[in-house]
Amino acid sequence: SDYRLLLYAGLITFNRGLENLIQSLVYLPDCHLVFMGYGNDEYKKHLLELTRRIGVESRVSFFGPVPHDEVTIYAASADLGVAPIENACLSYYYCSHNKVFEYIQAGLAVVASDFPELRKVIHQHDIGCTFNPADPRDISRAVNYIFENPEHWQRMKQNTITASQYYNWENESNKLLNLYETLN
Repeated sequence: SDYRLLLYAGLITFNRGLENLIQSLVYLPDCHLVFMGYGNDEYKKHLLELTRRIGVESRVSFFGPVPHDEVTIYAASADLGVAPIENACLSYYYCSHNKVFEYIQAGLAVVASDFPELRKVIHQHDIGCTFNPADPRDISRAVNYIFENPEHWQRMKQNTITASQYYNWENESNKLLNLYETLN
């Protein structure tokens, strides 16, 4: 109860901005970061060494993967969802992370890399804030922006309800079916 719970859900691997996310904890003394997902043991050891080196090891936990259909249930217990992907290639720069939509379904405000598609989802629905994933201080600025104004944070969480009605399989499947019909 002494910490705000930040959640990273997804593959624990390189080019996901995880090192900078961990380093942002230096500027977020009231936050605890949880990694929920699969990861290579060698890479997780690298991340754990980083937590020790910068003195935040007591505020980082590796929860491990959960069944796919339970991700949003587990995620809902966090205070904020984080998606810090790096600009490693055009595919990453223009991505729409599954984890962002899982955070939305879980009712979490979201902070994510300031890339075009992520920015569009977050700002169009006013569900969070974006940041420069290469800068740990900017990540902490985005997190603090959410938590500094409790009323705004609650409104962002409330806005995820509307966003979840827009971003769901029922709506997206219709788009896919319409696309297939144009191919006939």
